[in-house]
Amino acid sequence: MTQGAALRVENLTLRFGGVTAIDDLSFTVAPGELIGLIGPNGAGKTSIFNCLSGAYTPTSGRILLDDVDITRMRPYKRADMGLARTFQNLALYSELSVIDNLLLGAQVELSGSLVRAGLRLRGMRREERELRARAEEIADALGLSGYLRGSVSQMPYGVRKRLDLGRILLRRPRLVLLDEPLVGMSLTEKRDLVGRIVDMHRELAPTIVVVEHDVSVVMEITQRILVVNFGALLAEGSAAQIQRDPQVIDAYLGRGAATTTKGAAHVHGGEPEDVRAGRAAGE
Repeated sequence: MTQGAALRVENLTLRFGGVTAIDDLSFTVAPGELIGLIGPNGAGKTSIFNCLSGAYTPTSGRILLDDVDITRMRPYKRADMGLARTFQNLALYSELSVIDNLLLGAQVELSGSLVRAGLRLRGMRREERELRARAEEIADALGLSGYLRGSVSQMPYGVRKRLDLGRILLRRPRLVLLDEPLVGMSLTEKRDLVGRIVDMHRELAPTIVVVEHDVSVVMEITQRILVVNFGALLAEGSAAQIQRDPQVIDAYLGRGAATTTKGAAHVHGGEPEDVRAGRAAGE
């Protein structure tokens, strides 16, 4: 089982000219914890993910992964440490098969040099066989076995989203950043993917931070929620605590959410009307 990584963010600030996207933000995530990161549009959630993954370099502050300062570390080195991220927009090789997409997404796993790969030495061939076996195992766990040889361009959207998740799982990540994993999905597709995310967390135990506008899902599956607004931490706590926080209600959820006392409805039953209305108001 993969051991989740500890994440610590200290006084993180990101400015673009006179605009402050992240404002002195600090938080911690324990190894193996599944947390949600929510807030109104423009609150700074994507900027936070971009700093964590290395797409942006913060103006000040520190990011530590298992006590290693990765603030200015290149993205590929963060990946080597076990940090993986999905994106709102899928970046798959649409004309290739599902299995080829899985394998291409994990080529960094192969330890051989280009010369060694070209000579097809025995050790390299063994690594490739092991990687393919693991790819097929992950495909089976994600319900992709029936699609392995088909072109990705012919796959339903929900299948492609599962494939995107499978590509990062192949690298045995220790910290997973899920950026709007449910965007553009039907209710049935959401139910399926949410179940697989929960299974991934239970079986592989990576640390997971999820940004998701569907508040009902975040409140159902996460152990703790961080709420950001204008790049600053507005509140943190359990789903029940967040729903009752006056600042969160005013800034994001809306007054209707204050009457919901049991968290959001199960994904299998849909999103409660009061939370949905509050979320729409916050957006």
